[in-house]
Amino acid sequence: MKCRASLFLLAGLGALFVSRGAAASPDPAQTRQLLTVVTSAAPVAERARALQQLALVATPDAVPALAALLGDEQLGQYARDGLELIPGEAAAAALRAALGTLQGNALVGVVNSLGLKRDPGAVEALRRLGTERGAVAAPAALLALGRIGTPEATRALEQVLSGGPAELRPAAAESLILCADRALQDGLPAVARTWLTAVRQADVPAPLRLTATRGLILAGGPEGRALLLEQLRSGKSEQVGMALRTLRDLPDAGTTSALVGALDGLEPPLQPLVLRALVDRGGDGVLPAVESRAATGTGEIQVEALHGLGRIGRASSVPILLNVVRTSSSDAAVSAALAALARIEAADTAARILALLPAVEPALRVRLIAVLGERKAVEANGELLRLAGGTDAAVAQAAWRALGLSATPADLPSLIRLAVTARDDAERTLADRAIVTTAMKLLEPGRRADAVLSAFRAATDPVEKAALLRPLGAILRTMGGSHEAFFAVRESLKDQAAGVRDAAVSCLADWPDASPTTTLLELALKPATPPAQREIALRGAVRLATAVAAGRERSPLNAHAVLVQANQAVRTDAEKMMIVSALGSLRHPEAVTMLRPYLDDPAVQTEARLALVQVAQALGGAKEPGELRRLLEQIAVKDADEDVRRRAARLAKGAPVVAAKTKAGAGTAAPAAKSTSGLFNGTDLVGWNGDPGVWRVRDGSIVGGSMLGNPRNEFLAFGRTLKNFVVRLEYRIVGTEGFINGGVQVRSVRIAQPPNEMSGYQADIGAGHSGCLYDESRRKKFLARGTEEQIKRLEKPGEWNRYEIRCDGPRVEISLNGERTVAYTEDDASVAAEGLLALQIHGNCKAEIAFRNLHLEELQ
Repeated sequence: MKCRASLFLLAGLGALFVSRGAAASPDPAQTRQLLTVVTSAAPVAERARALQQLALVATPDAVPALAALLGDEQLGQYARDGLELIPGEAAAAALRAALGTLQGNALVGVVNSLGLKRDPGAVEALRRLGTERGAVAAPAALLALGRIGTPEATRALEQVLSGGPAELRPAAAESLILCADRALQDGLPAVARTWLTAVRQADVPAPLRLTATRGLILAGGPEGRALLLEQLRSGKSEQVGMALRTLRDLPDAGTTSALVGALDGLEPPLQPLVLRALVDRGGDGVLPAVESRAATGTGEIQVEALHGLGRIGRASSVPILLNVVRTSSSDAAVSAALAALARIEAADTAARILALLPAVEPALRVRLIAVLGERKAVEANGELLRLAGGTDAAVAQAAWRALGLSATPADLPSLIRLAVTARDDAERTLADRAIVTTAMKLLEPGRRADAVLSAFRAATDPVEKAALLRPLGAILRTMGGSHEAFFAVRESLKDQAAGVRDAAVSCLADWPDASPTTTLLELALKPATPPAQREIALRGAVRLATAVAAGRERSPLNAHAVLVQANQAVRTDAEKMMIVSALGSLRHPEAVTMLRPYLDDPAVQTEARLALVQVAQALGGAKEPGELRRLLEQIAVKDADEDVRRRAARLAKGAPVVAAKTKAGAGTAAPAAKSTSGLFNGTDLVGWNGDPGVWRVRDGSIVGGSMLGNPRNEFLAFGRTLKNFVVRLEYRIVGTEGFINGGVQVRSVRIAQPPNEMSGYQADIGAGHSGCLYDESRRKKFLARGTEEQIKRLEKPGEWNRYEIRCDGPRVEISLNGERTVAYTEDDASVAAEGLLALQIHGNCKAEIAFRNLHLEELQ
């Protein structure tokens, strides 16, 4: 306790007693080596570094060299540091000897060093220096005496304090306070009181007297408590403030009793402040005093007591708080009691609040419900659910707010069932928020949407289905997309109820990844789509494609193709603005062509010019004469923005402007380098292109299709043309309905008709055709097959199968699970011997296909 008291005494003074230990590790060899540098003609910086190192290893042999540098303006401080750390008389003697030879700052520095070394041999010299009127080092000498602290040193300080020059008395006072602090540390409170009393009664600045008063209070005992109360009753703000700070630091229990006993006799404005400090102190007697004033007090003291019960209250305090809530006419008191009920650590608080709810008026019921929420009172959730479904709108909304804080994942089914009955937008918003915040409490991110998704799938009522799409979308926007959820929401676009379809479109338009892009674009382009849905779908498709084009999302989506189609659907000025902004993120020459009509459109021409500059910048400027250069030159003359004009002029000359770096996968997918490594990195589909609403990565595999249905053939293509190669992979296909089929395309190309198709060789998968070679969209027939017996024997339906496909010159070979099934030689010279590698899931089926361990070996 004495150490704690001394610490706070020094904190009040704002100064700290500093002592130095001995050198870290005296080393004679290093000392000699460093002294060679110190005493040489080396540059000052090099000698300074040597002195810094010397301070840590110096032996007494270094004293003469260090002493010779004490007067050096640049190196003196480094020399003093070394002498402070060297133990023994030699270093102290060198510092004492310098007192008679140095002046100014150098002298002050040596005086400080003697104080830090607590050298008793320096006391007489420091005493003389400390009483020398007008000496620049006199205050430092007095402080050094305080650090030394011998009886001779303290007598000298007492003499200066009582009869020395006025300008030196503050330094003497500060030094005696340091001595008092050390006395308290040494368990000598009576000695400390002597010096502190002398300072308190001396003619020194008020802050020093106030610090001494604080020290006397911290010295403890009846005298300290009496002095504390005297300061509180003084009516002087500085003394009262110091007393309030100090009373929190007094360790003895007697102080608490004294303050409680004196509380009612203090000035009314001071009582709440002291009561708050008592709550900070804690201890026996505080809680009864706080409870008494919370129950029967008035005004500020009652409000402070009520707040205090929130911090230290126990079970006995809860009835007091509830009684104030129920009966007080003071809103400040009621608010304080409610805040305390939200914080108090008493096990039965929630139960008592619940018992009171039926007896209070609705406005107060709303406030008490908020308290249950702030307490995260899980035990109240059943009643909160009942109130959330009640007839009083204000109470119901309060209950939903509270459930957003207190509900647990186990409550999700009940929250979901109740949410669909919300009566208006305000209540629906609160219900959605409660469901989302509760779902986010699940530790496993992948499970956070499960409860809402399950309820959505099971729902048959259109109103319920539409209502569930709001929290489902909000959860997914927070945790990230889920193809399982996407397929379920996409399926609801076929719902007969317009409200469900509208909600599904809105949910997909705000999806957190690019999965719904193709679905939304098709909806926006469909003539039968209602205008409101069309606008939302187009906005969503453009937003998601822009994120991919700008590199904010790693996706196999062909953002360029999406924006080309979206541009054809633009109708309003707002949609023009949207597409122009998107085109600015597209790193593709065709973006220039698409932007050209907008450059002369008054509604968007400013934005179109900026977008064109961004595209040109991404393309590296107009390196050759042509359309892009001509447009940039026009912008450099016409645009109102000086920065845009300047950038356009540079780009028109072919000088690229430094562009912001984009993430891998921005714009079109980057082709993989030639190698014998895997085609697939196991985490995302960068390097491939296809519909992200069909193709995704799950558990390290590429997965395509859905058990809810695949309306058409879908292909995921590797982004580089291949000629002669071997591709090895494993596949698995499972399905429940339709033509359960897929394949691996080789030497293929994408075609426009039929839409989304590819043309070329296909190593077929499933439906009795595994291991066979089909000519997709070209000759539309099997070019080579294994025998029926071979296919039946080798194929493992629903399990992982191994495929090897070799393309070398005109020859195509297929091996299934280690056995060759096809060896085909192309005899049509018009058939291309190179093309894309792609994965397929067939349309008109409810099936999923997965691929893993993809490995490419390119042949010479």
